[in-house]
Amino acid sequence: MANEEYCFDDLCANKPKLIDDKYFVLGVNLAWLDGQYDHDFGSNGIMNDLDQQNKLFDLQKEPGHAYNPNNYKAYFGHEDTNGNYQENLKASINLESYFNNIQGLGISVVRIWVFERFEGLSFDKLDGENEETVKTIYKDLLTNLKSVCKLAKQSNLRLYLALIDSWGLWREDKFQDDAKKELAKRMAKLIKDPTQTRRFVENAVIPLICDSEIKDAIFAVDIFNEPEGLVEGKGQGYSGLSWDDVVGYIDRCSEAIHEECSDIRLSCGLQKWKSLEKIKGCQGLNFFDFHEYSDSGEIPKYSELKIKIPVTLGECGQKTERWDDDLQQNVVDAFLENTYKKGYAGCIVWNYDYPFKEKEPGHWLALVKSDGSIRKAGDTIKKYADICKNKNINAPWVA
Repeated sequence: MANEEYCFDDLCANKPKLIDDKYFVLGVNLAWLDGQYDHDFGSNGIMNDLDQQNKLFDLQKEPGHAYNPNNYKAYFGHEDTNGNYQENLKASINLESYFNNIQGLGISVVRIWVFERFEGLSFDKLDGENEETVKTIYKDLLTNLKSVCKLAKQSNLRLYLALIDSWGLWREDKFQDDAKKELAKRMAKLIKDPTQTRRFVENAVIPLICDSEIKDAIFAVDIFNEPEGLVEGKGQGYSGLSWDDVVGYIDRCSEAIHEECSDIRLSCGLQKWKSLEKIKGCQGLNFFDFHEYSDSGEIPKYSELKIKIPVTLGECGQKTERWDDDLQQNVVDAFLENTYKKGYAGCIVWNYDYPFKEKEPGHWLALVKSDGSIRKAGDTIKKYADICKNKNINAPWVA
């Protein structure tokens, strides 16, 4: 195997299984821009319609809510009522700044989300059909993602796109229960019904990720972020999905995408490593991805997973819910060291986030402070980035 020097010392647990047999991927998540989940890059017609029909929010939990169509227009830029594109210059400036800061850490890959809660997807019924299927993507999503890719390449970064998410469909406490059911059932149809899957891939996924300007900036595509949210526990009650449904969906997506763009790397990002057993028979994936949050940074050896293709740690961070620079730095250091030594193909830290009110609840995992500077964990990431660069085992665009 190439780059056997990857094992840094005598403690190295086993030879690594690297992307393309030579690349260890060091990355960071920037899941949604400036907190604009489900409409950062694409307008969201599904959520707009639910809110407009008073079917979305539980007004006992959100008593001051009033419908506003602007809440569902793409934050990065969108078309006005006359069809003219209106750029959000502030969002573009912010993202350029974030990418520059990320590049400064020595990072090569940024993981961002697309299509969460049906962002950017236009549904319609075809003649003679009773069910809505994906007809196309909103123009603003394509326009915006091209701009995002251009900014990423300027900072020598590549994007790891996560296509759909499970948790946002039903875990929002302020949503009506019927809205959660409707969202989960719509996603379940898209996953379980081969016709729904095919139209989603043909009319949305391929036009987006196989566009030449976008494809050139992509490191890989995560077909389904954390399917556990719809096949286990309460989420399964909303969706009715099984692991067999997920495997079928992944296989159909992988086949269709690779028929059109054979060189795009595909993965599935799991909430936990034990779920690898559920999908390890999937065909067409180039690597697997799982997520881990703990204060120890411990993960099993790659060899213990009994997987034949590479595995990355696609999200990781501390479990304790408090702002603690030392804890964050120690945890990030442990995860990076363990992925290196235990044979993994990469480590993608959660989460760059965005400047916000210092120590705001829910942001203890952020790498960035309220003033835009990087917390102490950034020094640790730089250390490992230097090791990667010196060993020439980072992502392919790093010399």
